[in-house]
Amino acid sequence: MNERPTLTTRQSQILSLLTQGQSVTVIGSELAISENTVRNHMRAAKGMVGVRTYRALVYKMLAGGWLPKSETSSPVAVCPVDDVTELVWSGLRYDVRDAQLEETIASTTRHVPRRDIDTALAALRMTSGLSDCGLIRLGFTTGLLSGSEGVTPPRTAPPFDALSHGSRP
Repeated sequence: MNERPTLTTRQSQILSLLTQGQSVTVIGSELAISENTVRNHMRAAKGMVGVRTYRALVYKMLAGGWLPKSETSSPVAVCPVDDVTELVWSGLRYDVRDAQLEETIASTTRHVPRRDIDTALAALRMTSGLSDCGLIRLGFTTGLLSGSEGVTPPRTAPPFDALSHGSRP
């Protein structure tokens, strides 16, 4: 996405609330519109940006500078960042279905079990009180995401054995 997408006022309002970690239900209630209307606006915005998920939409809009990165609606606690948590932060931006997120993150490395990814993601969500979209904005605010990563997951990492046992001539 090189050009700023032309969003409607309503789409911009919805995206702003989405980056604050609000759910579709809360956004609909706050804007006095139905959840389906919220989803329809976001479907149109995703199409303009060329992504399939809300997470990727928020990431690309923040990375492009088209949404404020530091806007906060309340103080947020951030859990300590270890290697697994950093991997999860990085993976939140992937343009994959929600049901595939943890598995996709786990597939980028063979040294971190899926259950550790699940635990770290649950801890991030619980500690921050934010949705994944809100976590993405927080990742930009804290410097864990730069905007240069993109939304496409890296190829699956080679099996652990291939990493630890180089080929011999």
